[in-house]
Amino acid sequence: MVCSCYTYRQLTCADTSLLKDLLRVFGDAFGEVETYQQSVPSDDYIARLLSKQHFIAVVAIKSEEVVGGLAAYELDKFEQDRREIYIYDLAVAEGHRRRGVATGMIGELRRIALERNVYVIFVQANLEDGPAIALYESLGTKETAHHFDIEVRAAVPQNRGTGRQQ
Repeated sequence: MVCSCYTYRQLTCADTSLLKDLLRVFGDAFGEVETYQQSVPSDDYIARLLSKQHFIAVVAIKSEEVVGGLAAYELDKFEQDRREIYIYDLAVAEGHRRRGVATGMIGELRRIALERNVYVIFVQANLEDGPAIALYESLGTKETAHHFDIEVRAAVPQNRGTGRQQ
């Protein structure tokens, strides 16, 4: 059940301070304060990011305080003329969990997706994050996959061929 005491909204380029508040929520929720607070982008950078069509930030607000949010990306597909949205980060401040806040934020993202004619929203969850898995299972269909991080600075093979795997 989604509590009506929260409001949910998509951030615009005028909401740089709200995105900075969301970075604090992410840092606390993920136990990665340094990652989200050490090099906070400038207001100009944040405004430019929030102006981009492919970046979506949704926040949950209670009494003018950001208590949760999500960052997502709209991806253009190549195999068909369609789009999908990937939820990159989603967090709710500890004192506001288990109150429907995440469900409310995803509801707002669904509204945005419908408006943009997006065909699916997808998200990943760590196997040890039981509450996130329970939330996502309640909202959609689970597919099991493995996630791999490929280091960008890793050695690039000398034979650069056509880019196609054979």
